Amino acid sequence: MPWWTRLSPFGGWVKQKSRSMGLVSSPASSLLAKELGLQHVNLSVVLLLVLLHFAALGASHWKAPSMNSYMGMAMFMSRVLLMTLPPLLIGCVAVAEERRLGTILWHRTLPISAWKQWLIKLAVVYGLTFLTAWVLPRCLPMDLQDIGRDGHFAMTVVAFSLATLGLLVSSLSKSLLSAFGTAFGLGIAVVCGIQFSESFMNRLLHNGVPFFHSSWSFGFIHLWLLLSGISLAVGTLVLIFRNMQRVIPGKRDLLFNTFVLLGLVVASSSISWMIFFRAWEKVVPFPEPQPIVRLQGTVHPKIEGWPGLTIVLLPDGRAISPHVSGSSKTNPSFTVICTNEDGTNQTRWQDVASGYSSDFGIRDDGTLWKWGTIWRNPEREAALMENLKKKLAPTFFQSPTQIGTDSNWKKVFAIAGSGFALKKDNSLWAWGTNNSYQFGNGTTNSSSVPIQVGTDNDWIQIGGWGWGTDCVGLKSDGSLWEWGIDRRTYPARTNTIPVRLNLPADWAEIELGYSAAIGLKKDHSLWGIPRRDEPSAVYQIGHDSDWKTVGRPYTGQAFATKNDGSLWKITLSFSPSRNGRQSARYTQLEKIGHSTNWLAASDITALGADGSLIGWPYPQEFRSPPEGKKFFLAPSRLSPFVLNLARGNKP
Repeated sequence: MPWWTRLSPFGGWVKQKSRSMGLVSSPASSLLAKELGLQHVNLSVVLLLVLLHFAALGASHWKAPSMNSYMGMAMFMSRVLLMTLPPLLIGCVAVAEERRLGTILWHRTLPISAWKQWLIKLAVVYGLTFLTAWVLPRCLPMDLQDIGRDGHFAMTVVAFSLATLGLLVSSLSKSLLSAFGTAFGLGIAVVCGIQFSESFMNRLLHNGVPFFHSSWSFGFIHLWLLLSGISLAVGTLVLIFRNMQRVIPGKRDLLFNTFVLLGLVVASSSISWMIFFRAWEKVVPFPEPQPIVRLQGTVHPKIEGWPGLTIVLLPDGRAISPHVSGSSKTNPSFTVICTNEDGTNQTRWQDVASGYSSDFGIRDDGTLWKWGTIWRNPEREAALMENLKKKLAPTFFQSPTQIGTDSNWKKVFAIAGSGFALKKDNSLWAWGTNNSYQFGNGTTNSSSVPIQVGTDNDWIQIGGWGWGTDCVGLKSDGSLWEWGIDRRTYPARTNTIPVRLNLPADWAEIELGYSAAIGLKKDHSLWGIPRRDEPSAVYQIGHDSDWKTVGRPYTGQAFATKNDGSLWKITLSFSPSRNGRQSARYTQLEKIGHSTNWLAASDITALGADGSLIGWPYPQEFRSPPEGKKFFLAPSRLSPFVLNLARGNKP
């Protein structure tokens, strides 16, 4: 091989430099020169790839318009090859060439320990990898913007991984050719394994395995990659050191390396699974309500709210607003909602509702009240929408003010900027924003006072999808009706008046979230309703028919209670979009604790009969973490706060 393709002159330069520094007899400098000399074959590869890059760069200036895509691909491939092929060759050369040249035994005669020799070899391999995968691409005239900072970092990690793989294979091979062939075959196997894993996960996803539908399952993947990467890196380096002590490795060494690496993968997977799913919480007692019932009354208990806006209606008629956001999670408290600011009038409520910007309540005398800020005009709505996007909510928990003068109200519902209420004759009335046909009266005229929706007197419940522009109503015959604008379809589907959904008429209660609903049928079975009205899309949750209450699944989860008072967590997993609609098709049921003393539940809170209010974090915090932040733990089964409403403002 010609001298200009070797790094041997560079090794000679190291020796000469060592002499000038008085290190003539230094075995480390001699070993360093020898290691650099072994890498002479990679210089020609690097030079060839650099020339290939300059050729692609030059051709890009003389290309025809029809060759744009080909030139772009050539430029990209030249960068990828420069950042991957030399590191793999650098690792493959490190030990295999020494066995071919017979210098392994020479190492044992050097007055330097084996682990120091190993460190010098690692320094040369990773130092040259750093130069070819990080420094050289930044010095050459190449556009790294299309790769991006994260992409370039990922390519660097891949380069170091390839160098480590080549070094491991080299420590078990007798020549560069066999090492490179083995490493290349392993690389192909890894790529095929990744493709198979992706196909397998997609198949599990479409076949209804809940974990693979959970958005926060990517947190488990990140944790597994982190732990397995660290364990495999440390284990591989230890194996390389062990293999280097073998003059001629055999089948036993190959089997030993294989079993150790597989064992590390299994161990890291098990540890990742236990950490991600908080295995230690299995032995931590859940804060159960006490069996002594302290809350008594004739009002049906209820938990209403959206993220950050929660109202709890107690059996004695008190409406409670817990403060559990921010730093108050460690010291939760609550406010009793009264009609007077000084709280002297201990108002008793028969129903409450909470929307994005306004809360409503019906007193025990049948009068209708509001507090918070109601959206009354498009300008106000646009401003509040902007606040919501910035996570800046309007002022809440103001002193309630009465709506109208009627005293025959029965139930109240809040949907975004609109309010709905039923009178005792089951007629439906609406007020607030009507820019998306929320009133179902064929117009977009908003109103600050309740106006009747149609003439039917058989409504029992009203709910809204997502931001509330698509409303759904339940009638006494068990049928579901929809109106408004469904903005999650393309084009948006509009119903200016209520239109009956093509679903069986056997519903007793329905709670709507952003992309899915959970409904109780008249036989007390629990069902999920994706955001489309095909009968085949409705699916049963569990197999029991003893459900009592269910919370609104706004955040992708909801809590429900059974007739025996037990509490259950329902996790919704979203399937790919169909006809422009994303649907929650797969669910997971999990019993929370052992108590049978729960009264009501929502998507993140549950009320015990002793006044215990238990809260959980919002699942969307795990689905959409802040930029640059990753979650390595699944949502906790334990609650971040426990507030006892019967004992006053004490946690």
